[in-house]
Amino acid sequence: MVIKGGVTQYQVGQKLGISANAYSKLENGHTKLDTERLLFILQIFDVNLNDFFKDFKDFKDFKDFKEK
Repeated sequence: MVIKGGVTQYQVGQKLGISANAYSKLENGHTKLDTERLLFILQIFDVNLNDFFKDFKDFKDFKDFKEK
């Protein structure tokens, strides 16, 4: 599967040292994402950490986010 910027799950998985299947599980929330991997993924996609989390400010708590 091709994701943002024409990068495949396989390519991102390679950069993270995991399989495309393992990366897919991260994308779908079937596997927990540790901080180190999150930061590396943000780097791969050239996303600022503050920009990534700004969408969370509109939710009272994580429960509200999960329901949307």
